[in-house]
Amino acid sequence: MLTKKLFVGVSLATVTVLSFQSRANADTINILADDAYYTFREEVSANSDFRLLVDKATTIGLSPQDTFSFLKFDSDDFSSLAGKNYQAILTLEQDTSLASFLIPATDANPLNVSVYNLTAAFDDINGNIADIDYGVGGGNAFADTAVGDNGIYSWDISSLVNTWIESPETNNGIALSGLFGNVDTNGRNSYGIFYTVGATEGLAPTLTLTRVPEPTSILGLLAFGFLGAGSVLKEKSAKN
Repeated sequence: MLTKKLFVGVSLATVTVLSFQSRANADTINILADDAYYTFREEVSANSDFRLLVDKATTIGLSPQDTFSFLKFDSDDFSSLAGKNYQAILTLEQDTSLASFLIPATDANPLNVSVYNLTAAFDDINGNIADIDYGVGGGNAFADTAVGDNGIYSWDISSLVNTWIESPETNNGIALSGLFGNVDTNGRNSYGIFYTVGATEGLAPTLTLTRVPEPTSILGLLAFGFLGAGSVLKEKSAKN
C-alpha cells in the first residue's frame, strides 16, 4: 500500500528501475486531469456544486452515502507515448479545511480509497455510477491507499495507464471509491477531501509518468557496469 509521500512505499525493484531510468535520462511527464466531478446520492456535482470544477474539494465517502469521485485525463496527452512503458502515479492532495460540514478522514480514522476503471465514456452530466468496474467485492481495484491527515497521497495505476497509451479508446477515466476495504470503527462516515481540477492553492489531480527502460536496456547497463569493473580489476592487476 502506498503512503502519503509520493513514491514512498514503492517496492525495491521499482526503485531500482527508477534509478536506471535516471542514469539513462529517460523522460518524466506530468499530466493534469482535465475534468472531474463527484456523485452524492446519485446527484452529479457538476449540476449542483461548481466548487469541484474550480478549486475546491473532491469528496469520497462510505456507503450508504455512496459518494464517489470521477477523474478524466485527455487521451491526446498520451498520443505520443505509444510503444513505451511507464510507471504512472496518480497524486491527490487532501485538505480538511475544504470539508464544510463533512467529517474528514484522519490518521486516527483513515479512509481506504481505491481506484477503478470505467467501462463507459466519462459523463459529468448524468454520472458514471453504473460504469465502475468493481469486480467481486472491489477486487478489480488498480490501487488503494489509506487517506488520513492533510497531505499528498498517491496511487500506482501503471497497468491501467499503459493500457490507455496503447489503446486510447479504453480511456474512459477513473472512479475513486471508499466503498470497499473500510472498517468504520468509530461509527461515523469519513471523507477524503481533495483539491480538484483547476486548483490554484493546492495540488490538482496529477498523473506522473516515468519512463521504464526496456529489459534489454537494463541488462545493457548491468553489462556495462560489470565490464567497467572488470577493466578496473585488470588495470590494478597489471600495475601489481
